[in-house]
Amino acid sequence: MVKSHPSGRKKALLINPPTGKYMRDDRCQAPVESMTAQPARAPMDLSYMAATLEQAGLLCKIK
Repeated sequence: MVKSHPSGRKKALLINPPTGKYMRDDRCQAPVESMTAQPARAPMDLSYMAATLEQAGLLCKIK
């Protein structure tokens, strides 16, 4: 989603949707129920997209 900011800069909202009962890591999926520890990692793909958009002059937010 891209909107205009009062300063004239565009804003982008990047959303990391919930995955349900599976954790997606790169190209693999693992069932969450069988995991002994729950990994808490940031969505790096969204971070890379936000960095690219910010270099192009947009204000970004990841949810």
